[in-house]
Amino acid sequence: MENLLSFWNKLPLQRRIIVGAATVGVFVMVLMMARIANAPSMSLLYAGLDANSAGEVVASLEAQGAKHEVRGTSIFVESNRRDSLRMTLAAEGLPQTGANGYEILEQMTGFGTTSQMFDAAYWRAKEGELARTLAGSAGIKSARVHIANANNTPFQRKSTTTASVTLMTSGGAISQPQARAIQFLVASAVTGLMPEDVTVIDGQTGRIVSADADQVSGLDQESRAVALQKRVERLMSARVGPNSYVVEVSVETDRAAETLVQRTLDPNSRIVISTDSEETTRESSNSGAGGAVTVASNLPEGDAGGAGSSSNAQNASTRERINYDVSATEREIKRGPGAIKRISVAVLVDGTTTTDADGGTEWQPRSADELDALKQLVESAVGFDAERGDTISLQTLQFNQAYQQVPETEFTSASGVMDRLDIQNLIQVTLLGLVALLLGLFVVRPALKSDATATVSAALPVSEGTATPPSGSARALPSMAPPAAPAPSLPDLPDLPALSGTIEEDNAPFAMPQMGTVSDFDMANLSGQSGDLPDLPAFNMASGDNNEDEDPVDRLRKLIEDRREETVEILRGWMEEKA
Repeated sequence: MENLLSFWNKLPLQRRIIVGAATVGVFVMVLMMARIANAPSMSLLYAGLDANSAGEVVASLEAQGAKHEVRGTSIFVESNRRDSLRMTLAAEGLPQTGANGYEILEQMTGFGTTSQMFDAAYWRAKEGELARTLAGSAGIKSARVHIANANNTPFQRKSTTTASVTLMTSGGAISQPQARAIQFLVASAVTGLMPEDVTVIDGQTGRIVSADADQVSGLDQESRAVALQKRVERLMSARVGPNSYVVEVSVETDRAAETLVQRTLDPNSRIVISTDSEETTRESSNSGAGGAVTVASNLPEGDAGGAGSSSNAQNASTRERINYDVSATEREIKRGPGAIKRISVAVLVDGTTTTDADGGTEWQPRSADELDALKQLVESAVGFDAERGDTISLQTLQFNQAYQQVPETEFTSASGVMDRLDIQNLIQVTLLGLVALLLGLFVVRPALKSDATATVSAALPVSEGTATPPSGSARALPSMAPPAAPAPSLPDLPDLPALSGTIEEDNAPFAMPQMGTVSDFDMANLSGQSGDLPDLPAFNMASGDNNEDEDPVDRLRKLIEDRREETVEILRGWMEEKA
């Protein structure tokens, strides 16, 4: 602690200001980094809400005391409470997006409601429910549904129900399979509505994306070709390896739809359908009466008169009718578009490479037996049918060296740890840390290093006639030296001739090149004048009072070795001045 206070007291005012400002800046940045690190992570709750829905959501969050942030049309909440807040808001019916559904019917009262009003409200509710269902699908941002209901009027012979759907996607366009699925969804929800009568419109591009029969057949044709191609590629890759084959598959489908009704009769087989038998019996009698017809003869007990002649007749008949029918078979076959008419497969296989005796490579085509085996595998994979007109062509040719099959890469959304990271907070912490590092390297460190160098440079003695380093050399400021301290001086010595840099045998004084004439170099005076340098043992290199047996040059080298950094800084300053 005392060394730190001593160092601080020796710093001039300018250096103290720089060091103090840098210290405060680093402290503030560390405090900001700690605050950002301790701040709760915010996650997206809802985005793209209209003003009314967003206001209702914010009001509910404030009532619950949940911390939230509004950024444009997006609402952010704490990450650890996001899911629970969504459940709570959903229980409250928030946010209200799209049109109203069946709650419209709940608001209607029975008094004063006519049948026309109820029908209009019913179709509005139906449209709202369908719009909600479509908006909840993946990739769909909003949806509007309009249904034109057919009115049964006596003046209109034929009327059909139609519908139109307008969709806004969150990204990308609506595909034909999606449009077809939407058509069936709307048609299944409305009685009497056919999928062909539903029009699907992309709200971003304004184009109709309803899929008709030809488009569906074309999509099915393409998907089948891709599926067959993948089957063949798996087989070829297992045998010849990757980047050694090319497979192309073409599937031709029937785009016509037909209904076939077939009835087959068997004349050799009879079946009794019904039997009708009828039997008839008739009896008749005729008797002749004698005498006149009187009143007495008609009385029950009267005399009928004289006896006469009589005759009896009897007739019986039998009739049977049997109905037969032959055996009949009736079949009704409905064929939709998409039936395969023909499959064409083209496979190009690279040959093999062999190494000869000289170490060179030679390309060889594949054998006929291997090609036949590969062709049979391809036929089994695609379901080859010669009667249908399918064709398979398999050839072996040398590939171009520049050819390289690029594998298909599936891009998936980032998941795991990256989904839980707050990119904004990471950027802020990184920038603050970078600024603190730059401030310490280019402000604090140069200030401390320059002060230490200036102190050492001011403490070294300079004799008369010696080239004195300028104030800017060695990165020292003039004000760094204490103003009251006197400059170090050498003791008065007799005048001696200048030395040439060689050491004489009688232990005469020495001189360094380009340093002027130095008669004596008393380290005792140097150690007594500068408090920045450590106390060194006093010796006189000229007279050899201290360790006369040691060479003065060796002693100077040891001194330079002990104070290597200060010596390098001084020499660098002199070199910069001369340059």
